[in-house]
Amino acid sequence: MARRYTWLIALAAILALAQGTLADIVRLESEDYRVGGPGVGYVDFDAGNNGGAYRADDVDIEGASEGGYNVGWTNAGEWQILTTDPGTWQTNPVFEGSSYYIVRSRLAGYGGTYRIDVDGSPVTNVMSAPNTDGWQTWTTQTFLTTTPIASGSREVKFNVDSSGFNVNWIEFEKTDLVNPGAAIAQKMDPRTGQYYERVGNFTWDEARVDNKTNTHTFQGVQGVWPKITTKTESAAMGGLGNSWIPLTDSDATSTLDGVNLGATLGTSEGNYRWLDGTAPSPTFWGGGEPNDYDGAEDAIQFRGDAFWNDNGAGPTLGQKADSPRFPMIIKYDTSLNQQKFDIVERRADTNVFGEVGNLAKAIELLSLPDGSPGIAAQAKGESYAVSFADPESGGGYGEFVRVPFLTDTDADDDHFAMLAKAVLDIPHAGTWTFAVGHDDHVRLTVEGQSVESVNPVAVDLLVVSFPEAGMSPLELIFQETGGGAWVQLWAAEGDWRVAGFMPDMFRLIGDEWGGGLALVPEPSSLILLALGAVGCLARARRRHASA
Repeated sequence: MARRYTWLIALAAILALAQGTLADIVRLESEDYRVGGPGVGYVDFDAGNNGGAYRADDVDIEGASEGGYNVGWTNAGEWQILTTDPGTWQTNPVFEGSSYYIVRSRLAGYGGTYRIDVDGSPVTNVMSAPNTDGWQTWTTQTFLTTTPIASGSREVKFNVDSSGFNVNWIEFEKTDLVNPGAAIAQKMDPRTGQYYERVGNFTWDEARVDNKTNTHTFQGVQGVWPKITTKTESAAMGGLGNSWIPLTDSDATSTLDGVNLGATLGTSEGNYRWLDGTAPSPTFWGGGEPNDYDGAEDAIQFRGDAFWNDNGAGPTLGQKADSPRFPMIIKYDTSLNQQKFDIVERRADTNVFGEVGNLAKAIELLSLPDGSPGIAAQAKGESYAVSFADPESGGGYGEFVRVPFLTDTDADDDHFAMLAKAVLDIPHAGTWTFAVGHDDHVRLTVEGQSVESVNPVAVDLLVVSFPEAGMSPLELIFQETGGGAWVQLWAAEGDWRVAGFMPDMFRLIGDEWGGGLALVPEPSSLILLALGAVGCLARARRRHASA
């Protein structure tokens, strides 16, 4: 009998816990907007319901392929006040606890942007709806509110900022997680510790003049519009997205500042020069480039794939009036006060060693003595962060600078392994979630706990609780068989297993100035710590982390 009561008590506790969890989740259907008509419950710019379903007003509602209804035919400036009582449409949702909330949006379509307000104030950034390649091809976008939502009945407003998507529902889930805030504009080069920033929106000639007249600084370092002299730097900078580099073959006179480029740089058609007058070597042209299309492309653009393309330099250099506008990339020669990841990389001679088809073979390859015949190539080096991608096969999250692997070639690199080791500087007791993205497989070990990938292309999470501040070892093994090749390593404070990986919430480990979890300080700083400057240095380093 006692056992039976114990079992019932346990069951009651489980049910109570489940009910508490459900109470912390608020789902709002897009079609259940407030009654009262235009300007009260919604704004919609099309007369009548284009979908002809559910409600007889101007909001465009149709049956959703996955059941229920969705709002479609969205236009910029439209909005709905969402309620929780279908058929009455008057009741605001009730939120429990003043906390941040995980937001899930169920969307389909081809892009567009939106944001969510609570009680008239934004609780999200302007969000980019994903391209699902179909008006009824649904996906769930997950993010964290930018501010906590106060307890009680709250008015939730869904705003369409630009068209291109359908919305089925949005959902709020209470969480103990804290939004770290927007990432800084400057992005760290994981190999060098330098930072890059995309600045402005210019024609190429406007960027040239801005570079002469304006100064950009970061962490006390003055930036430069840099030449590119290595494949690693080209891959790092180009991967940030379309932008201008200071390279041209224009010999025209600019109407902006009267400079004759041919006379000052020695340029002529097909004869390219950096703005210091030197010729580019090496070059990283995309396929079929440069082509001087229509005889009016004298400026050089970085494409998102990290290769170069010639494009219009702007009407101020006599080129087409619709010459494109891009940012220019500024480089800051910064130096971080922390140690680096130790990297060992080996590519297999498949005729001798065989294929590197799984983690066990990767570990075997890494364990071979130097000079073994099964090793086709190897390299050892250091890196401030782990964010690598093969430029020829691609992959990874473009919000972060990615650089080529140490043994990179000009071909698709297959059958290799990488070992990365570092010592983390844990700032205080608490829980951290480590995220490792990859293609093909990885094993990540922190504080004696490990996660090993199951799927060949994924982001895997490892949650570790640290009882106190201090140093903690980290080891990452990466294995690549074929196809895309990339690996990136992030961390975020808190337990993110329910929320999942969100690129804008996680920071590269080692990106200290960008808010990332830092590695241990350089030995010179450790000496200062030993001499008693603990508090001063720790405070300074925390300021860097939040800058």
